[in-house]
Formats: sequence, C-alpha cells, structure tokens
Amino acid sequence: MVFVLPSKCFINFFVDFVALDLTIYHTIIDYLNEAIQKKDGDTLDNIVYIIFYFDLKSEALLDIYNYLLTEKWHYKHEDLVTLIDTYRSEKSLEFLYKAAVTRFEYLTYDDDTTFALASKCIHAIGNIGTNNARKYLTELAQCGSKIIAEKAQRRLNAVMREGL
Repeated sequence: MVFVLPSKCFINFFVDFVALDLTIYHTIIDYLNEAIQKKDGDTLDNIVYIIFYFDLKSEALLDIYNYLLTEKWHYKHEDLVTLIDTYRSEKSLEFLYKAAVTRFEYLTYDDDTTFALASKCIHAIGNIGTNNARKYLTELAQCGSKIIAEKAQRRLNAVMREGL
C-alpha cells in the first residue's frame, strides 16, 4: 500500500522525531494542536494514520480527540470515535452524544445505512457501561431522529441485558 502525503507536515513529523529525539507523544500532540489551529484536515488525517499505526494512547490524546469530535472542519469523526472507544472514558460521553446528534455536511442522512457515525457513537457510549452512559443512551433513545432513537434504544437494551 502506498501512502500519499498530502502535506509537508507528515514528513516534518518524522524528521523532528528522529533528528530531535522528541517523544512521539509530544510530537503528535504538537502536530494535532497545529492542525487544530490551522483547521488543517490533511494534517489531521496524517496524524490519525500515525496514531493508528503506532497504536498510541494517552489521556492527553483523549482530550484532543474529544475536542475534535464535534469540530466540523475535518472528516475524521468516525476514526475519532474508534480511538475514543478504546478508552471507555466517562469524560467522552458528552462529546459522543453531541457527535451522534450533529449533522455534518459531508455525511449524507438519506437512509439507515448513512447513520454510521451516530451508530458508532451510540456503540461507544454503551461500551462505557456506567449509569451515566445509560442516561445518555436514554436521551438518545428519545431524540428527534427516529433512526438514532431506535439505534440508541437497541444499544440501551443490549447494555441492560449484558449488565454493563
């Protein structure tokens, strides 16, 4: 597989990492902050690729993922939910809820199959498995979107059966 480099940032990341011997986490956070400041979706795309490749995980990264989840200038929402889901942290609940009910322009909402982001958010909320998570699922089960409400109710029922 060939990875196309849409921005100079990706190359700079590796030069900085090797030449300056910085820790990968600090470098990743610096580039994430730069992407946020510039609202640079290409840089964010590259950094998310690196995070997946190296299986990076830290609380500082989770805070950034949470912030990015409701930002509308990029297209990495589903990947961010996948990353957030690995933490199963209560501090992500509000962000997952907001992303589930937000209509991002680049996504279509014609039928059941196009609610993938909401479905992932609902699943991630259920995986957190706390009373607070169940409250968010209950709220989603009562939201204005019939599709989201049905998905949330199914996930809430599964969570209750599984005893999460």
